[in-house]
Amino acid sequence: MHREDAEGRSPMAQGSNGAEMPVETSDARAINLLEERFYTAHRQPDIVPSAYELPLGYNETRLVAMVRDPAWVFAYWEVQGDLIERTRLEEGPDLWDGGCWTMRVMDLTRQDSFDLAIDVYARNWYIEAGRPGHLLQLCLGRTLSSGRFVPLVYSNKTQSPPLGASDLIDEEWMVLEETIAMASGWFLTGATSPGMAKVAMLEKEMASGAIINVGSPGLQAKVIGKPFWLTVNTELILYGATEPGAQVTILGQPIKLRPDGTFTARYALPDGILVIPVQALSPEGTQTSTVTPVVSRETYS
Repeated sequence: MHREDAEGRSPMAQGSNGAEMPVETSDARAINLLEERFYTAHRQPDIVPSAYELPLGYNETRLVAMVRDPAWVFAYWEVQGDLIERTRLEEGPDLWDGGCWTMRVMDLTRQDSFDLAIDVYARNWYIEAGRPGHLLQLCLGRTLSSGRFVPLVYSNKTQSPPLGASDLIDEEWMVLEETIAMASGWFLTGATSPGMAKVAMLEKEMASGAIINVGSPGLQAKVIGKPFWLTVNTELILYGATEPGAQVTILGQPIKLRPDGTFTARYALPDGILVIPVQALSPEGTQTSTVTPVVSRETYS
């Protein structure tokens, strides 16, 4: 039982972490309840840091822009504190502190721009550019209280796709044998060879009426007496970005990067679950990073 000391002061309860808690009563039950609440509030969570967690930053000032669709751009960035403080002192603390962080969206096709107020500590942002088919570039900076914009870092240039379906077939996007194998489910079903997958795909499409005439001596078919039919196929487009000069593989096959480090790949998407490992090797060959999208398709008729 706790007692007051010789000078009549309230006793001090000591928590499990050694911190002292003032107690305003000598009732033992009340002291126990207060002590329980005290260590609950001061107990450190039992969290063991993972050795595999990504760092918050890489000590590098950069801004990366990635097109999400014809209207939207995704941006992520890192700005070093010494650059911010140095620019703040150069521009004047009063003007700087009275301003706001700004993302400038520059339309290089139309030769104009517009500004968006952002939270620089968010480190990433979705931007509604609304400029389909235009060449865009971003600039992260600060608009001073005087109204002048001070740029800090520029992004890569990125081309937004036009609205609507494309009427172009880019040979760099599609490899016939791989597309046939994926569309027939060869990599999922374990067919013995891509050649068998090709035959399976052709037989499937002929049965559905999607192929009216196959230009092959061994495989020819004509669909007669079917006045109405419908076939629907699905394609998957992967796009991303990494350091320029890196080596990237998708499904184990190397792909070509653009000069700014961005890439795009297009695949047929069969029914079922598709696991797509994307691996990047740094330009120095010392670091690797893997991202694995998992896509599921279900078709009903």
